[in-house]
Amino acid sequence: MLNEIRTAIKSKLDTITDFAFVYDYHKVWAEGYPACSFEPVKIESEVYDTCNNKNIYSFDIVIQQDIWENTSRQVWLNTLINTCEQVIYAFASDSSLSWEV
Repeated sequence: MLNEIRTAIKSKLDTITDFAFVYDYHKVWAEGYPACSFEPVKIESEVYDTCNNKNIYSFDIVIQQDIWENTSRQVWLNTLINTCEQVIYAFASDSSLSWEV
């Protein structure tokens, strides 16, 4: 199940064309910017009631932006804000990434 979720997240992030690279592991130096990486951070299995046992898979998504000497801080900030909004919208508009097992 975890590999299926990772594949789905990678596919979803790959649809965001503003990213130069998307990695399914955290990488300190990307080959291009803005870049995005993600990894699982927590897997929980809880019984919410007497009928359902749900697993919760949590991932950290990191967006990286290179800082250029000849570019203003506002340009860097706008790039980060725009890509962050695209990630939020991509996941909020797709209920297929909310699975119950």
